[in-house]
Formats: sequence, structure tokens, C-alpha cells
Amino acid sequence: MISSILFFVVCIKTVKKEEEQKAEEKQLKILEAYIKNLEQLNEKTSAFRHDYKNILSGLSGFLKRRQNRRNDRLSVRNHTCNRKDQ
Repeated sequence: MISSILFFVVCIKTVKKEEEQKAEEKQLKILEAYIKNLEQLNEKTSAFRHDYKNILSGLSGFLKRRQNRRNDRLSVRNHTCNRKDQ
């Protein structure tokens, strides 16, 4: 009788341990999927940041050229006006 009880207790502990291991494996798979998703988001964010910096750099260059052209036109106008005044 005692051996049957001991066998039953050992079986219960074994089943419980197997269930805990399965639960840990399931959590590990979920965590791995989560980490993979975070890595993909990080790659996309890095690519976006790179593209965004390029866009800002292009806009900055465009605005500087536009300002330089405006300054050149004003300089020519001022130079022309100063010649007329003399």
C-alpha cells in the first residue's frame, strides 16, 4: 500500500514537473517572438531615422540655396541702386 502511494506521489510530481517545463518552454517561445518583433521594429526605426535625416539634410540644402539666391538678388539690386544714386 505504501509503495502504491509513493509511486502515485512520484507520478504526480513527475507530471507536475513536465507541465512546468512545458509552460516554461511556451513562455520562452513567446519571449523569443517578442524579442524578434522588437528587433524588427528597431531595424525599421533605424531605417526611418536614416531616411528622415536625409530628408532634413536635403531640405536644409534647398533652403540654404534659396536663401543664397535671394541674397544674391538683393546684392545685385543694392549694387544697381547704388550706381544710380552716384
